Amino acid sequence: MSLVNKNGFEYADGGMGNIVPVYQAIQKGATDLDIIILKSNENPVNKLSVRNALDLTSRVFSFMLNQIVTDDSIIGRLEGLNKKIKLNFYYPKKELTTNSLIFDPNQMR
Repeated sequence: MSLVNKNGFEYADGGMGNIVPVYQAIQKGATDLDIIILKSNENPVNKLSVRNALDLTSRVFSFMLNQIVTDDSIIGRLEGLNKKIKLNFYYPKKELTTNSLIFDPNQMR
């Protein structure tokens, strides 16, 4: 992910600070949200055994990222229920990638 320079300031995708910013959107007054989660909500894919330190590091990163997405989604759902906000969650039909650092751009479209 790269930063964008604009008017002397650097900007990054909001996902760097909050992957699923439902709670923040509600706090800023949103009343109807469409949330796109890029991980399938179906059963996880069986992965091959860890082959090396880089593979292990990638899997740990992926696990932590998945936990953050799950936590952000749960907090957003609870806040939405509490404030009676309309939340629409969308998930892909299948797992798009088994490695969050590698994906097929055509599949993502």
